[in-house]
Amino acid sequence: MKWSRPRKRGDDQSQVVYRNVGTTPAFQVAVVLTINDARVTIEADVVEPGGSISYDASGMSRRILIAANYGPDGASRAYGTRYTVTARITWQSRLGTPGVWSDA
Repeated sequence: MKWSRPRKRGDDQSQVVYRNVGTTPAFQVAVVLTINDARVTIEADVVEPGGSISYDASGMSRRILIAANYGPDGASRAYGTRYTVTARITWQSRLGTPGVWSDA
């Protein structure tokens, strides 16, 4: 069983998504997310191959300075948000064999 966190430029960064990129379903899935030092757990009974499990992390971001320009007229700054995310995913096979995956 393999998992991935698909991300594309322009995606809603508040949606934390992990996709089952394996060839078999995952049962009794538990995802322990650490988002900016806060821990949350999400669960699903089944995640089919190609399926995903997600969490809405709105409000958990950190405001960061992403650009600064200091000119003769003063300073201008551009701020953005950032999510630092790690995951530990546990599941069972159809026959009950446990599996563990982590991106930490």
